[in-house]
Amino acid sequence: MIRKAKKPQSGTKLDMPRDIINEFAPEIAGPLTVIINNMFESAEWPASWKVESVVPIPKVPNPETEEELRPISLTPFFSKVAEHFVVDWLLGFIGKKIDFRQYGGLKGNSISHYIIEFINFILASQDSSEQTAVLACFIDFQKAFMRINHNILIEKLSNLGVPGWLLRIVISFLENRTMIVKYEGCESSVKSLPGGSPQGTLLALLLFIVLVNDLGFENQSNNAGELAVSKNKLRLANEIHLKFVDDFTIAEAVNMNKDLFNHDKTNPGGGYFLQESKSKVYEQIEKTVEFAEVNEMRVNLTKTKLMLFNPCNSITFKPHFATQDKQLDVVTEVRLLGLQLDSNLKWKSNTSLMISKASKRLWILHRLKNLGAQQTSLVEVYVKQIRCLLEFGTPAWQGSITAHEKTDIERVQRNAARIILGRHYTSYKDALQSLNLEYLEQRRMNICLKFALKAESHPKFKHWFIQQTNPYNTRGKQRKYKEIYSKHDRYFSSPLGYLTRLLNMHYRRG
Repeated sequence: MIRKAKKPQSGTKLDMPRDIINEFAPEIAGPLTVIINNMFESAEWPASWKVESVVPIPKVPNPETEEELRPISLTPFFSKVAEHFVVDWLLGFIGKKIDFRQYGGLKGNSISHYIIEFINFILASQDSSEQTAVLACFIDFQKAFMRINHNILIEKLSNLGVPGWLLRIVISFLENRTMIVKYEGCESSVKSLPGGSPQGTLLALLLFIVLVNDLGFENQSNNAGELAVSKNKLRLANEIHLKFVDDFTIAEAVNMNKDLFNHDKTNPGGGYFLQESKSKVYEQIEKTVEFAEVNEMRVNLTKTKLMLFNPCNSITFKPHFATQDKQLDVVTEVRLLGLQLDSNLKWKSNTSLMISKASKRLWILHRLKNLGAQQTSLVEVYVKQIRCLLEFGTPAWQGSITAHEKTDIERVQRNAARIILGRHYTSYKDALQSLNLEYLEQRRMNICLKFALKAESHPKFKHWFIQQTNPYNTRGKQRKYKEIYSKHDRYFSSPLGYLTRLLNMHYRRG
């Protein structure tokens, strides 16, 4: 019986079936090498490789407008192979010039790194004798990839030192692109793309990073570890910006005793406001709007939010800022890179959302078991479709969640084990042994330790951990790294504090 080879779902209809590529890779490699070499020598990206199959992905459960859809471009497989070469060449020229506050699309960087740096800045700023709040703004760019101006992008690449031969290849990749929209099995006619770049491709990701490379506060310092062990943190922490491709966050420390103005003397606690002339966040918002106009981009002020992290009860103020006749909304929680972040820096709402999403997928196990799926298959589905939801962003929140939240998370795996084993279920411990699964708490600790070990050896994040001058304390227990100096418990249990303690525990055990 001849089995029909399937085409990869992440490619286009012009792609060879994946099974054929895998089986005849040695035979395909030779001709493909000739094609790619000729393409680079002539600086002409094949026209068939520049046809994008655009799939609209919903940003919300029931999208009603185009704004609630994210267009993901599927490009030919061989085009992706060629892109890897171009990306490597570009990084050779501009890799060291990329803003170190960029955490997206770069090797060894992730959402967890972004969140950890952000939380560390907030808690470090507030861990002082001064009453300090942190004002943050989460800036959203409207249709960022679709608005890329090719001329501006090429000029920025040239200014970063990219040679002409490589610029010609990038230009060929960007110009004369076409698209076909695919939706529910139907396809549109071919449309030309006058600008922008294909969202979802590796090269387009790097090109957008270049476009926004010079956006943000100047003179940023990579001092998260120094900040953590310092006793005078306010001297080291004033403002910060963070980027994850097109997600842009800015924040500043606000001294409640020096930076606020009381316009209502009869209301000592709530009559304060932050003057625009003293706010670096307000100033940076205006600069970002100007940056967007100059680079023919657009800031979506409707989705741009302000958030105040204020642990002080005696002094409160509400941020108030408007630009282009649009008043920015002030929120107490925000969805940041897939994690639910609250202004009190507690993870209850994030844990609840995570558990809710995972629990809703348990029906998959019910359905497959009723259809007669094998136990090994059910476990595999659980691991890949359900457990992954319970571990998203683990290094950012593992050290700060409560015992009650840990129990609630573990309950999801217990329910999954009950479904898989059915009447053979006796106890949770025996179920884990039978299914060859670990306690989720232990898995998260292992995930965090692995994350910390990678960060420790990464040139960008090794500064998170400050080595002890004398690795032995008075009790003779070895500590390779200085642990966080904290005046308050919540900074002690911060992500960076937790990761440092895990590393010290790891090295003590040998």
